[in-house]
Amino acid sequence: MPLSRSPQQWGQGIVKKAKIMIVEDEAIAAMNLQMLCERWGYAACPPVSSAREAMAVADRERPDLVLMDIGIRGGTDGIEIARAIHSRLGPTSFIFMSGYADDDVRERASAVGSFSYLVKPLDFRKLKKLIDSLLAGKK
Repeated sequence: MPLSRSPQQWGQGIVKKAKIMIVEDEAIAAMNLQMLCERWGYAACPPVSSAREAMAVADRERPDLVLMDIGIRGGTDGIEIARAIHSRLGPTSFIFMSGYADDDVRERASAVGSFSYLVKPLDFRKLKKLIDSLLAGKK
């Protein structure tokens, strides 16, 4: 049975959760994001920290939304990985996270499709609103 495209959708009496993939190379930050997503009622894939892991998990898990650190391991940045995920899976929402507020990076990210951009340190209330908003648009 395919996953829903909304945080909680009733189908045959079973609540299905939207799936969020976390790509973050700082282990503590990744675990915190996973914990928060689960607390907010989403299914969080185990966090990954490299380009190779991100592609493998995206192919296997087919996430509804990806929290993508722009500076990740693997010889390419998060925007390039997001493009690859988008081309393989079709429309996928992304929230890019970076320590820098850079207009050039934002412009590159906008080419991926449905996205938001947050500067670290993250405001978790804003993150929750963005996740809810992006997933609500997939209903």
